[in-house]
Amino acid sequence: MTQRTTARRGVSLIEVLVAITIGSVVMAAVATGTATLLRVNQRVQSRANAGPQVEQLARRLRADLRDADQATWDADSGRIELTLADGAAISYTNEGDRCLREQDGRVEPYRLPAAELHCEVDSAAAPDYFEVTVQIDPARRLPVGACLGGAHRLLLEGGSP
Repeated sequence: MTQRTTARRGVSLIEVLVAITIGSVVMAAVATGTATLLRVNQRVQSRANAGPQVEQLARRLRADLRDADQATWDADSGRIELTLADGAAISYTNEGDRCLREQDGRVEPYRLPAAELHCEVDSAAAPDYFEVTVQIDPARRLPVGACLGGAHRLLLEGGSP
């Protein structure tokens, strides 16, 4: 009797299952890496875009403090109320990832990654000085301070702004 050897023409079920398992592990690793990269990219872009917003908020807040005759801080709501010489009111409020400036019914939002306003008032040391700290993110803070009514004093002392 003669034995015939035939060439094997396919793959076994075990080989297919091993290939599918290896492919699944590789795809899971690629998906996890991509998701992590997208999260990091979003966080970096958010911080980079916050720079101009933080600078604009700091300039506006400093100018408002200098124009104000009175300032009050409500720690419970995180709200700063400024009263100008003409009786107009300006308020700054934390709201999620934004700091809102309100005056005469107009609202200006400043988008920040982790917007928070903190205020320290030492009326004994400097009764006219008001300092606000803008919490940009967990690692960075920006102190913004000015003498209340400072713009009016400059006008009165020098005669021109």
